[in-house]
Formats: sequence, C-alpha cells, structure tokens
Amino acid sequence: MKADILGEINKRIDYCKNNLEQKKPEEIEKVLVEIEVFIDQYQVEDDIDQRIKNNRRSDVNGLRKIMQKTKSVERKNAYIGQVEMIDFDKCSKWIIKNKKELKNRIESIDLFKDKFPFKENMLRGLDIKKYVIGTGLETFCWYLENGTPGAMGQRSSLDYYLYWSAEDDSYAIRNGVHKGVVSEGEAGRVFDSLKKNIEAMLQLVGENSIHLIDDRRQGKELPKANILQKILFLYYPDMFIGYYSSAYIEKIAAMIGLNIAADVYRSNAIIADRVKEKIIIPKLTPMEKTVGFTIYLWDEWDDYIYQAVGK
Repeated sequence: MKADILGEINKRIDYCKNNLEQKKPEEIEKVLVEIEVFIDQYQVEDDIDQRIKNNRRSDVNGLRKIMQKTKSVERKNAYIGQVEMIDFDKCSKWIIKNKKELKNRIESIDLFKDKFPFKENMLRGLDIKKYVIGTGLETFCWYLENGTPGAMGQRSSLDYYLYWSAEDDSYAIRNGVHKGVVSEGEAGRVFDSLKKNIEAMLQLVGENSIHLIDDRRQGKELPKANILQKILFLYYPDMFIGYYSSAYIEKIAAMIGLNIAADVYRSNAIIADRVKEKIIIPKLTPMEKTVGFTIYLWDEWDDYIYQAVGK
C-alpha cells in the first residue's frame, strides 16, 4: 500500500516536471493538489519514511514556485517566426555521414568524465589544485575551456569563481565583478563549498529535477551560469545539448519549433528531449542523438546562430 502511494506520487511529480512548459498552470496545479493528498496518506514508520515525505513536499513546493514564476513572467520566445527552421531529416543524414566525428567527440567527453569522475553524487578525487585554472596545468577548469567539445573561447578566470592568480602568486575568487585575493586557508574553504554546490547541481539532474537548478544556484559559490551549463552537459550529455548561453538556447528552441523562454537549464533539457524524439536513427543512443545534434549545429548552423545572437 505504501509503495503504491509513493509510486502515484512519483508518477505525478514526473508528469509535472515534464510538462511545466507545455500545460496550463491550472492543469499543473490540479496535479500538485493530487500529489499533496497522496503525501498526506503516506504513513511514516521511520526516519527514512519521514525524509521521503519531506522530499516530496519539497518537490511540490519547488514545482509550484517555478510554475508561479513562469506564469508571472508570461514571456514568449522572441525568435518564434523570425528564424530559419532546422530539418531533422537533414540533421539525421548528417549524423550518419559523420559518425566518426561523433565518436571522437563522445570519446572526448568520456575522457573528461574518467579524469574527473562523478560517482555516488560526489566529484571523486577533485581537489583545489586539480580544479583551478591559471596554473598552466590541465585542470578541471582548463578542460572546460580547452579540452572538451563545445569551445567557449578564453574566459575570464573570474567566471570559474575560484582560480590561481599568477599575477598575485595566490588564489583568488570572484567578488561581484572584481577579483579578491585570498589566503590558502580561505581558498580551501571556498573550494569545499564550490565543489559541494557543483555536486548538488549535478545531483539535481540525476534526480530529474532540472527545474530546480536555476533557483537553487542563486547566491551560491558556483561558476557563471554558462559554465555551469557546460559542466551539466559534459556529465549528462544525454539530457542537454552543447550550447550554454540563454540567448543561443532560446534561438535554437525557436529553430526546432519550441515556443519556450524558460531558464537556460530547463530550456536546454526541453530541446534535448525534442531532439531525442525527432531524430529517428536505429541503434542510436540518446547521448548519440543529443551530441550528434550539437555537432550538427556547430558545423552547419553556428555562424547563423552567432550572427543573430552575438556573444
């Protein structure tokens, strides 16, 4: 009985997560009320049950908050009807023709994940020296900028929040838009918090709670939004595409017929879902579809996207 109730709760929560952008707010609210009824029926027998109940209430509150935020904005995608449309048949043929390039890109992503593994909700073996850019070594941040698919160009070191300042021979952090030189001890504290925050964002993806990322990252010690999006793409390339700025994502959404203007993380994930649905190639995995689509955009559409959006 209890397992059945939990199953109904989870089924409805997944429905809400997957339909926040497509359904009317009143339809989602109706389902949220149903979930609350089931949560009240869920009997608590131990601490684990209580935690499950609390987590499900938190899910409902998070969904309701995002739904209300989306409703209050009432903003449509400005690119709808103003851009060229992507033909998924042409995209599929391009992927088939360029399977070797796709294989190489995926191997590059796998190399990054092997070097900086995320297992059991933890970035294993990642310490401050392996994280920071500015040392001249092939660190976590160096790979984000130079050693993985989806080049972002040379970034300001401030974008990574914590980095090594060769100029000051010291660690430095982002303090608003300025650099703040810190002691080794303070840098260690900042790194521990930064690492936990990145792990928390990755965990939200693993829990299919992408809708909570933008809200929960606010005010946290984290890399800039577009760098965080690249981190999420590299660890979950089957759930995102390899574009990171909100302007690019909004335009790409319009180019595949999606009238969405949500935060960059949810919009990116919705695009990836549409890509997995529309690319019909036998034996192609979800990751091969999303990465293949990304490479197709990089090679065939990047100039067009850039011209209208800019950096």
